[in-house]
Amino acid sequence: MVEILRKLRAEHEDLARVLDVLEQEVKTYQRHGRINCDIVGDVLDYCRCYPVLCHHPKEDLIYRKLRLAAEPAAMDTVGDLLGEHLALAALTDELQAAVDNLLSGAEQNRAQFVSVAQTFIERQRHHMKAEDEELFPLAERCLSVQDWAEIDRHASALEASQPTGAFGERLAALSQEIDRREHVEQARREKREAVL
Repeated sequence: MVEILRKLRAEHEDLARVLDVLEQEVKTYQRHGRINCDIVGDVLDYCRCYPVLCHHPKEDLIYRKLRLAAEPAAMDTVGDLLGEHLALAALTDELQAAVDNLLSGAEQNRAQFVSVAQTFIERQRHHMKAEDEELFPLAERCLSVQDWAEIDRHASALEASQPTGAFGERLAALSQEIDRREHVEQARREKREAVL
């Protein structure tokens, strides 16, 4: 497997973990009317910044090369990745507005917030699945060694400019929270299995 595709798939796994945390928060809010706005804020910061600054630009490099190399019919199965990235950014803004409404006490019923959040989660997951199952395999088949070398050069420059400082610290805190939740869930599973 091409190294950049391995990295992009690993980033998808990271985003899937972040979406799991958001989904847990949404379910808690749906059931009990409580939500951890700090965690949701960190998730939104991640979804607003990391894909836009680091992840999507690397995918866009592949997509642009692929549009030149692949048959048009093959590209039809992939769809409009660049447009989808813009749509996901708009959904992120919509979810941010819904969270802001919660924080400000604005009139918004629980079902509206849950609907916006669930749409966001579902579209993100669908998008990643399409890339993993359609875009990346097509790129592996169609792009040349020279194409991958050029993509790697540009991707290296993008990776060198990844967020640092306060945003990097918030990502680290979010990662620790995800790890903590996964550890708690693993302990629950082990306890259930021990009872059985």
